[in-house]
Amino acid sequence: MAAARLAGDPALRTADLVAEMTEGNRLEALEPDGGANSPLRSAFSVSYRVLAPGARRLFRLLGLFSGAEFTTEAAAALLDAHLSQARRLIGALASAHLIEPATAGRYRFHDLLREYAQECALVEEAGPHREAALERLLIWYLNATRTTAGAGLFPELPSSLPSGRHLGMPSATAPGPWLDAERANLLAVINHAAHHGPRPVAWYLTSALFSDFWIHLSRKTWQTTAQTALDAAETEGDLFGQAAMHSSLAAARWDRGHVRQVMEHATRALDISRELGWATGEASGLGLRGFARWSMARLDSAHDDFTAGLRLFRETGHRYFEGFGMVGLGMACRDLGRLHEAADHLERAVCLEAEVSWWDASSALQILGGVYWELGRLTDGLDLLGPEVASDKRVGYRDGQAMMLAAIAKINIELGRPGEGLEQAERAFALVEDTKRHWVQSGILTTVATARRRLVQPDRALQAGEQALTLAREARFRRAEADSLLCLALTHKQTGRYDEARVHAEQALTLARDHSFRVVEGQTLTALCETAEAEEAHGKPSSSARRPSPYTARPATDSARPAPSWHSPAPTGRPTAPPD
Repeated sequence: MAAARLAGDPALRTADLVAEMTEGNRLEALEPDGGANSPLRSAFSVSYRVLAPGARRLFRLLGLFSGAEFTTEAAAALLDAHLSQARRLIGALASAHLIEPATAGRYRFHDLLREYAQECALVEEAGPHREAALERLLIWYLNATRTTAGAGLFPELPSSLPSGRHLGMPSATAPGPWLDAERANLLAVINHAAHHGPRPVAWYLTSALFSDFWIHLSRKTWQTTAQTALDAAETEGDLFGQAAMHSSLAAARWDRGHVRQVMEHATRALDISRELGWATGEASGLGLRGFARWSMARLDSAHDDFTAGLRLFRETGHRYFEGFGMVGLGMACRDLGRLHEAADHLERAVCLEAEVSWWDASSALQILGGVYWELGRLTDGLDLLGPEVASDKRVGYRDGQAMMLAAIAKINIELGRPGEGLEQAERAFALVEDTKRHWVQSGILTTVATARRRLVQPDRALQAGEQALTLAREARFRRAEADSLLCLALTHKQTGRYDEARVHAEQALTLARDHSFRVVEGQTLTALCETAEAEEAHGKPSSSARRPSPYTARPATDSARPAPSWHSPAPTGRPTAPPD
């Protein structure tokens, strides 16, 4: 058809026709006259007109749905009919080749047939009937999502939304396959509801999908979706929706490293929620402000926010969001050197997965593995993360997979297996190399550099360490910056460049003390002492011996000890290895 139009209009450029088909109605582009007797419409009409009235109506209504695929359950919602009836009508459309199977139980239109169905709907369905059918479908998707992914911040739906018929709800015990199959449709539903109504569906659905978006959705798409829902809430004047979407935007932006915007959205969510007296929204705002403060290395303030938010979530009975509160506390306690507290919070977050079906423990697992490494619980770390990495259970969360692999790599390096650790760290980096998660990339590259140092590849270790430092500074992520500086100091020490080692270690120590990174402080003090010893052993008087020492250790907390060095006694489960 495209070739016929180009042949009939020699002045029409191929690029112009492609643009017309891409930007507008393809059926109109191929048959610009638009007459009912045009070849394509005539061909479609032959199949359409011989259908029974019920099948014709389903064909028309399906054309109104902007999702890429549809199921019998969606068809039943559009028709307000029983599943068995919808199934028979779907079969009639498939037999007439007006729709085609996509996968088991799922169907789709050819693009031109979808546009023909829309044309039929606009002509043959009254406006109120079209709107009612789409509203039933959107409400069905909202109820189905809340069944599989949880209710988000809203345990109850407002009375302004019709309850709808709960026909063919997906399984709550195995939500993953349904969410994976429907994710594109759910985004289309949010967009449609935000622009055409009912608007509350946009923010209630976005809130319900928080866990799924956290694991599976690109942060840019999540940000765009949450902004669309926020705009709808503002148009509607719904303050609950606005608070919830500010929280959603804060989460999406936090994982992109947009800390200033995270603070703005979290603060707005917090202010609105307090104005409303909405404890759940306040808890969410506190938690997300905690994540922003953690990213800025304001650890005591972050700890306070996480603690207050977790208390409110527990008082309001939001078990799912308790998980994020415990993860946040685990992160803050880890960086503060309160490692046993960190392990306790994170272990509780991991256990929550068995109690709350839509809670995914990936975030807790990856951080807990690092805490076990810092505690010297190396066997526990391998037992925890090994099965997770070996299975495909969390394959959809690349960041989580990468950070779990990196934690295993660090453990293997400590166990004297740097070659195995290097292979795992490089696999981890490959998973996130094409992302903009600079703070994640920096931590993994520091592990790569450590493995290469242990393999006595100093030049390549320095290269990886410098890249890690650059990424950490670009992300303004102080913990990763301190870790990479310490790693560079150890590599310079290995090569006999003691002045460079001292400079990098002193920078790491300053960061550690400024931001209360107690474990890094201990590690850096150890590195400075070892550097001075190595200088003296090689007949080079330490420059630090000629001036007052800035390296006096501060009193440690009961759980904040330096990670053991190669000169220290090996912890249980870790062999002694030669020094760098």
